[in-house]
Amino acid sequence: QRPADGCRADDSRRSERYRASAGISGADEETLAELERGMRNYRDVILDLTGIDCDRVAGAGAAGGIGAALYALLGAELKPGIEIMLDLTGFDKALAGADLVITGEGRADSQSLHGKAMQGIGKRAKEKEVPVTAIVGCLGDGWEGLFDCGIGKIIPLAHGSISPEEAMERAEELYYDAALKFFREYKDAREAQTELLLDIIKRLLYHHAWTPAENRRLKQFGSDILLLKYQNQRRKK
Repeated sequence: QRPADGCRADDSRRSERYRASAGISGADEETLAELERGMRNYRDVILDLTGIDCDRVAGAGAAGGIGAALYALLGAELKPGIEIMLDLTGFDKALAGADLVITGEGRADSQSLHGKAMQGIGKRAKEKEVPVTAIVGCLGDGWEGLFDCGIGKIIPLAHGSISPEEAMERAEELYYDAALKFFREYKDAREAQTELLLDIIKRLLYHHAWTPAENRRLKQFGSDILLLKYQNQRRKK
């Protein structure tokens, strides 16, 4: 048996995450309270049988507590699901040489920061300095934390006059429109960068002077030019 010494993880934080997850599934307050009691009893039974406090085990609450049973009763090793999926699908290999990563989730909120797809993808892309854009159904509390996980841009479908309910009903249409708009803007930005680079080369070759307006434009795109140069150097290596 594994030792069970040490302090138990803060119940209120675990309860808050669990209630948020159950709330997304449509459970009302009465049902949430009953589910919470059941999970506490489940934890205590495993603790009595094995001496293992699953409140202290990261990932034990996954899939309704299946992670706790696999770990405490069968000796399984728990790993974030997204990390396993990225390894199985060869994500790192696909990431090599990529200019952009697109990901998404139904709802971006604080739960997205606990081993879910966007967090895992964002972290790996961040390590390789590849920008990531996420297209999501809607935003919930704590979604801003994704910016610390390597997600550079988040595009929600439900915003302004579009409610989460309407976004769900029109999901395919809205996802398509959002992706189309984003890629058009991305293409225009890349073409503008290319045009500027060609203009710079031409002027350097023919020793043309820069006007004040062109100097301002250079400053605006200067960081992008340096980034493109750095990325090209990395690919050559």
